[in-house]
Amino acid sequence: MPGAEASEYYRDFFNRGTLELTFKVLRHPFPALALRVQNITVAAYPRGDYHTGVSVMELPLDAASAAGIVQALSALSDRMATSGQSQRGDLTMIRSLLLDWLMFARARCYEQAGV
Repeated sequence: MPGAEASEYYRDFFNRGTLELTFKVLRHPFPALALRVQNITVAAYPRGDYHTGVSVMELPLDAASAAGIVQALSALSDRMATSGQSQRGDLTMIRSLLLDWLMFARARCYEQAGV
């Protein structure tokens, strides 16, 4: 997929559920990143009103910020995989989020590079 198409496809990729799940996963091991994700969610749903009709939103994050979330999710995935204490479904969920954020970060890189 060429850069421009990837950028266009992932621009409005994240929905409220994905952002909330990302917040919950990052909350304890990476609180600063979790707070940033939560602030994006709160900006889209200021009073917790989930009936605004907004299902997906453009994220106000640059490539470096998105890459930071990718790195945090990757580290969390590695910890879970090597600890042997995680449930298989939890690891699958983390890796699914990781892939979503990785594709978003890639699209942002293409945008910033002008590709």
